[in-house]
Parts: sequence; C-alpha cells; structure tokens
Amino acid sequence: MSVNKVDRRESKIEFDNTYFRVYDDAIRLIKNGFGADKKRREEYKGYIKVMSSKILDLVMDLGTYIRIANSIYPKYPSELEARRLEQDKAIGLCFDLLTKYQIIMRELHVKDDKYVQEIKHIVHEINCLKKWRASDKRFSEQVKLYTASNACNANNNGNANNNSPVNTNRAAGITDPATPPEDG
Repeated sequence: MSVNKVDRRESKIEFDNTYFRVYDDAIRLIKNGFGADKKRREEYKGYIKVMSSKILDLVMDLGTYIRIANSIYPKYPSELEARRLEQDKAIGLCFDLLTKYQIIMRELHVKDDKYVQEIKHIVHEINCLKKWRASDKRFSEQVKLYTASNACNANNNGNANNNSPVNTNRAAGITDPATPPEDG
C-alpha cells in the first residue's frame, strides 16, 4: 500500500537519509578533484590526495557516530549521556566537514557556487541531528522513572529484592550491626 505524496511526512530518521546524501556528495567531490580545474588538479595532486583521505575519514566517522548513537536505547543516565555524546560527536564532525570544504575551496580557488548543494546537505544534517538530540528529552523522563523505580526496591546493600535477609531481619526486629537502628 502506498501513501499519497501530499500525505507523506518526513522520516523520523531523516538524519540517516541526509547522512547518505552527505556521503554521496563527498564521494562525488573527491572523484571530481573537489571542483578544481585540470591545471590546479595537477598542481595540487598531493594536496587533493591528502584532503580526499581526510574528507573520507570524516564522512565515515560521521556515519559511525550516528549508528552508535542510534543503537543506544537508554535506560540509565549513563546510557543517555553516552548517546548524547555520540550525537555531539556527529554534529562536531559536520562542522569539521564544513571547515574542510572551506579550506579546500580557498586552497584550490574553487568558486563557492560549486559547493552550494553539499553545504546545504551538511547544514540540513546538522539541523536533523540537533532535532534528534532534542527529541531525546522523552528518554530523560523514562530514565528518571526507571531509575527511581529501581531505587525504591533496593535494600541497604543496593540489592533490588524486598525479600533479602536484611529486609526480613529488619521486619523481625533484628538489626545489622553495620546499620544504625531506625527510630520508630
């Protein structure tokens, strides 16, 4: 069953789709010598090779950080922090990619209009990643609830078992020498 074009919505994982556009743009730019004319390609052959490697590494790392962040479904605060850290790394790589493109354009004397589409895709990726990161607030509420519910069931030793010997002894009026007596 298909959905009419007017009824379609943007995918919730738009950041993933946009990543592949950024990747395709990078490969195309590398294959075309970053838009430099033939004379500059020959003159800057070594530079183009080094920058091609750096751009490819950045784009591959961007995909890695996106996949890692997307694979973390947080239940604990540490997992939520780890997910956000990976999202932040992905956003940082996008900005690094923009900077590298600017450096290449300046060094090879390429006009800005040759990179318009690539820059739009990277900026769109940054915005998608930021929206994704902001949407993770729903996890922070779940993490708080999950952490609080587990903390309520813990005994003095941190065990989440109400029928532990410590809890059973306390109910019987026997106290642990390491535990101060309760007033009551």
